[in-house]
Amino acid sequence: MARRALLALLLFSAPWAAANALLDAANRAYLDGNLKKAEFLYKQALNSGENQALIYYNLANVNYRMEKVGESIGYYRKVMALAPTFKDSYHNLGKIFFSFDNYVAALEVFRAYLAIDPLDEDTLLLVGDTCKKLGLYKQAEEQYRLIFATNTQSSDAWQALASLYLDLGDNARALQLVESGVRANPNNRLLRDLQAGILRDLGQFREAAAVYEILLTGNTNLSDEQKAQYTFLMADAYQQSGMGFLAIGTLRDLLRRWPDRQQAIDYLGGLYAQMNKWDDAFEFYAELFPKNRAQGYLGIKKVFTQAVNQQNKDLLKKLVEFYGRYKIRDELIQLMEARAG
Repeated sequence: MARRALLALLLFSAPWAAANALLDAANRAYLDGNLKKAEFLYKQALNSGENQALIYYNLANVNYRMEKVGESIGYYRKVMALAPTFKDSYHNLGKIFFSFDNYVAALEVFRAYLAIDPLDEDTLLLVGDTCKKLGLYKQAEEQYRLIFATNTQSSDAWQALASLYLDLGDNARALQLVESGVRANPNNRLLRDLQAGILRDLGQFREAAAVYEILLTGNTNLSDEQKAQYTFLMADAYQQSGMGFLAIGTLRDLLRRWPDRQQAIDYLGGLYAQMNKWDDAFEFYAELFPKNRAQGYLGIKKVFTQAVNQQNKDLLKKLVEFYGRYKIRDELIQLMEARAG
């Protein structure tokens, strides 16, 4: 299920403007990836006595990227002392602690900024996520719900709270919450994605398939990869709900649009076998053969085995004709010709 990224550090996020040639040179070195030079120049710029908070912030970022975490932490604390309302320094420092599983320290830092801006959505999410890591589930829920007081459209808050209920094993409550979120944000792809995933977890596969169809028809900005993946998931949901014929049709449609999707090829071949549709399997692998000889050939061999086992002379004749058309000679052709009689 889709979840928002939690620990993307805001490294070198838009710095405060500063008309300082030395600082500009340090910034260019940072952007060019010359971190040692950038660190040297930032330290030189400190001597001017100007832009101290900005310089310490960039030094914190440089040191973090150089994997000098202790120094980075110290610089972030200097920024917090010099510019106590600058959110990024609190978030970056807290996220460092979080990434090292020091959730108590992370929570302290995040709450320090929350004391400055009690309704900041990003910070409420971070406090909630950290409380969840500490097993403080009630407090996590309270933080997520505070977001709704000012922003009922926040998909992050809906997702965070639903994920909390999922972690607690309360899938039904998570689904109820997500469906409330979908009603408030009907075009939100991430919420729909989460809704489909929960429905699958609950075994409600027909409903999940319907959600995937909504995702495919209601989002015009999906990439081809996303479209193919949602189509595959819809086919799987159909199959899991006992509607194999719809699964087959969906997979065939997927492969007409994206013929090289190996996952779909394997699934469709397996469905034909499972449903004993060997004539359809033959047609599928025969269509596949010109572009994907290896996959098509292996599929045809599976069809031959079943045709022999079922003494299906009509299918064997089709197989012989297929081998003749493509001038294929292997150990099976003589058996096919003999059995096709």
